[in-house]
Amino acid sequence: MVLRAPLASEVRWIQATWSRSLRRSNPERMVQVGAAFVQQRLLARAHGMLVNELVDKSTVLVAAMASSPLALAGWVVFDRPVLHYVFVAAEARRLGLGTLLVEAAGCSDASHTTDAWRALMGST
Repeated sequence: MVLRAPLASEVRWIQATWSRSLRRSNPERMVQVGAAFVQQRLLARAHGMLVNELVDKSTVLVAAMASSPLALAGWVVFDRPVLHYVFVAAEARRLGLGTLLVEAAGCSDASHTTDAWRALMGST
């Protein structure tokens, strides 16, 4: 696996895979944000804007296959010391790639925590 900066043509894929991760559930479902409740689809729209901003202004690394540098297996977005998000393609999971990306980012905190992040970091 080779870690590198993304090509301009790959940035849209990074934004899309990150934004899609929030949209997997029912778009009409109500989600608590602080003391308020909003529809999942409204939160997804706002989240998409945040994702685009973070990808544009943060450090991004992609994980490419050494034998095929255009075949991407995952990515990480971060602003040290804050890691924003890690994505690993389904077919590349459970191979240590998530750990490799997190270690390459060298961050001690995260802005978007998930159950998978907590499991990776050994916390509950």
